[in-house]
Formats: sequence, structure tokens, C-alpha cells
Amino acid sequence: MKLFPAHAGVILTLAQAEAARETETMAQVMGMTTTEYQEWDYLLKTVGYSAEQAQGDLSMLAERAMDAAEGVGEGAELFNKLGINVEKSHGVLKSQSELFTEVVDKLSKMTDETERNAIASALLNTTGERLVPILNAASGELETMRQRAHELGVVLAEEDVTALSDLSKTAGEFQAAGEGLQ
Repeated sequence: MKLFPAHAGVILTLAQAEAARETETMAQVMGMTTTEYQEWDYLLKTVGYSAEQAQGDLSMLAERAMDAAEGVGEGAELFNKLGINVEKSHGVLKSQSELFTEVVDKLSKMTDETERNAIASALLNTTGERLVPILNAASGELETMRQRAHELGVVLAEEDVTALSDLSKTAGEFQAAGEGLQ
């Protein structure tokens, strides 16, 4: 079958739509907006990792935060060492995104690298270990890297992700309907 330029465009659009659908799903699983997810994915990819790979470790971070909120376990001790209150002012736990961002910020400001790396590993497992190069960057550099992700077009607007994700769902429904006709 010979592909025409229009076919290539459709294939590319459908691939982007599927990627957006995956971004939307992973952002929900990780308790982030799609913008936050894409920014962290970009940052983690700069050190050979990805937000998808970090998903289990962020779930562990949420479990540690629950322990800290109850004042028990290693989670309470680790968040206390970082000076992080895991609850918002009205007693609700902060989102995974808020916690992750705050943990990375506090870790990046620690001067004792050995203690910093141990806390990062204890709170975030493998992700904590992979974050070390990012933690070595100045906190202002993290914001610069996030902005760079936007400048490079790596981060799509929330509404664009939603529109592409909807396209992917519709294409899947269309394909399923076509298969039903066979």
C-alpha cells in the first residue's frame, strides 16, 4: 500500500492523539495536571528516566504522606526532616504533585548530599536516586528547565491534550464499530 502525504498526516495525528490519551491517563493516576505531568516527564527524561517510570514511587510518596499525616512511621520522620507539612491548611493531604514538587525543592536546598540522597531514596525509591542530578541543580534552574519544556513544545496545553485524547477515544470507537461490521 502506497502512503500519500495525507495518510502520513493522519497516522501522525492519531499517534499524537494516543500519546495525549496516555498523558491524560498517567496524569490522573499520578495526581497531577497534564501540564505538571509533561513538565516532570521532560525533567526526568533529562536524566534518563520518565514520569511513567516514576509512577509507583509517587504512589509510595503518597503512602508516606499518609503516615506523616498520622504522625507515624518513617514517612513522618522524613517529611519532618524536610520541614514539610503534608496537609493543607484545612487538614486535607496535599496532592501528589504538590508533595513531589515540595520534596524536590527541599531536597535541592540541602547541603549534606549524603543525607539528601538517603532521604530522596527513602521517600521516592528509584526515582529519588535518579533525581540526584536534578537535585544538584539550583532551585531556580528547575523552573528554567520547566520553561524550556514549554519553549520546545514538549508541553501541550491542557485543552490540546483533552482534544487529542478525545480524538483517540473517537478513533478507537470508530475502529471498534468497523470491526463489528466485519
